[in-house]
Amino acid sequence: MICVAMVFPTLIVGQIQWQTTHDGTSSGDCQLASNTIKMTVNPLYVDVEEEAVITAIGDVGWGDPATLEIIGNFSLSKGAALRSMLLWNNTKLLKAKLRDRAAADSAYEATVDRSKPQVFARDPAEITYLGNDQYHFRIYPVAINGSRKLRILYSVPLHMFLQGPQFQILTAFTLGSNYSPTQIPVEIHKSSSTSGTYILNYGDSKKTLQFGATYQIPITAFSADSYDDYGYFLGTTAKPLCISPDTGFSAIAYTVSVGSGKTAGNYTAVFATPPDTIIAALKELSGDSSGYPCTIEAEVIAGNKAYITDFPEKGYLGVYMKSNTAWDSTIHWTVYDATGKIALQCRKYYKPQSDSLTKSMLPLIWGAKYSLVEGNDNLGALFGFVDRRMSLLALESDTMSSAEAAQWADGGVPQLKAEEIILSASSWPIAPHDNVIFEFGASAIKNFLKRSLAALTVLLKANHLITIKIADFKSGNIKVMLFNVSGKVLQTWNNVRVNEGVTELSLPLQARGCMILRVYAGKEMVQKKINVLR
Repeated sequence: MICVAMVFPTLIVGQIQWQTTHDGTSSGDCQLASNTIKMTVNPLYVDVEEEAVITAIGDVGWGDPATLEIIGNFSLSKGAALRSMLLWNNTKLLKAKLRDRAAADSAYEATVDRSKPQVFARDPAEITYLGNDQYHFRIYPVAINGSRKLRILYSVPLHMFLQGPQFQILTAFTLGSNYSPTQIPVEIHKSSSTSGTYILNYGDSKKTLQFGATYQIPITAFSADSYDDYGYFLGTTAKPLCISPDTGFSAIAYTVSVGSGKTAGNYTAVFATPPDTIIAALKELSGDSSGYPCTIEAEVIAGNKAYITDFPEKGYLGVYMKSNTAWDSTIHWTVYDATGKIALQCRKYYKPQSDSLTKSMLPLIWGAKYSLVEGNDNLGALFGFVDRRMSLLALESDTMSSAEAAQWADGGVPQLKAEEIILSASSWPIAPHDNVIFEFGASAIKNFLKRSLAALTVLLKANHLITIKIADFKSGNIKVMLFNVSGKVLQTWNNVRVNEGVTELSLPLQARGCMILRVYAGKEMVQKKINVLR
């Protein structure tokens, strides 16, 4: 994907409501009685514990006022993994399990039993994934003017943006109720592996982050009204809290190896900018490099597989990778001149880091990006997060012991245990052995095709196949040409159909060694080097 700007959802005020479930069809407003947020910053991700007390207010015109259901939608940041939930039943705590969505829906409806009254405020609560970073939640029962309390845990990964690496955090329950607190307390801590200073940005405020402090943030800072050039109201858009390193950014890399089990493999996260020698060479060749957005190339190698992407000069590169063979801790940078010839190459080593928190989280972060951002598969059961297949469901049978409840009553959300992820043996997903996800904090490129092609990725596969991914290019036709290093055309593909930014081509048998691949979309063209290993 290319992160020139992140698009956040348009809000619907009053989207959290109550409705009757027995002898009636009434509905009404909910009030966010309280909303508290605690964040823990790790260099690679932020853990967010969010607690909400939601009250059903108003009058029930028709139906049983003691058996209402709270329903609502919320959005999380792109790639955020929703991992756990607690639900309060008076002084008792229910810890949700991650279950197959169909089974969770069935269990929820069986408990609610909309044909009969139920007056004991005990369970259930369910959170499901709707797609495009949207979630749906429901809690039953609540009486009119009564409240239910829940607390969730989600993890937000580091993203690349124009200004560099940043956490952009959308909160779940802060927005959506007609009636809310005027300020939201946000408590921010750092993990043991977090060092240096960070900047906190919300609304119009920008300040050096004080770890251990609680910030009282106006609820108006979580959203903004937008208008067109004629003053026409377009809607209210969610605004994230932004946390970013305050020091100059050069590179950071993490590697984790999982030796056995369903998630076995080598996981990598690396964030980098082009080396100074590459930038200098580009400027010398092009003068004004703004007309040459695709003259830098980054190549990541794991074993005998190479992953290659074009890269804008002024920007940041992020890589999340899962591979059979460990990453060699280097990125191979190449500069091409205007004719497509190699002008400079360099290999830069990035010393990988590892700590206990990253070791447990990096596979989950990759799995969430693969499933939720790339939309390739449902890996929530493997890595422990909510996706299209898996839902969080809390039932009365999930009530914690008194001792365990006392441990978590005042703060925190316990992580899921292996036995709390419930899915039939035949339905367990299988993670791909190899997959790379490139992210870009790119310089602003106005032309849509040029912006999309500036983040073009080529993945080399077995059986003479290549997969071409074009960021932000949903569908359309492209032209692809393959050259050898002498400039001879080996094959031309006309009117290649791209669906959801992806297409796959079969290389000719004579393609071997270093090749040049050109991709044309409209009037725009980009080219990249590929190494075909036989």
